[in-house]
Amino acid sequence: MNCLLAKVKIGTRVPTYRKMLSGEEIYTLPENLGNAVDYDPATLLSEDEFYKIQAFSQTLYYLDILGSDFSSVNYDNLRKDEFAKIDYLCSFQDDIYYF
Repeated sequence: MNCLLAKVKIGTRVPTYRKMLSGEEIYTLPENLGNAVDYDPATLLSEDEFYKIQAFSQTLYYLDILGSDFSSVNYDNLRKDEFAKIDYLCSFQDDIYYF
């Protein structure tokens, strides 16, 4: 099940995700990930280069949502009045999270 989620700022410390779209493929993995560069904020990427983060689940970047089994029924639909409160989008497709 493909699902586009929006992380919404609603004034609580607990992250709130809303379902924005279902059944659509939003992202595709690039075929040239073999040239990925270790993430370093001082490094500027060239065209067709990507960052990688080794042992990602052990970093501060790792979000709790990534460690749980995904089911779209666990998320309410995004309401029109929440569009201005979107912090970021996350797509779940074929068991992969895209940010």
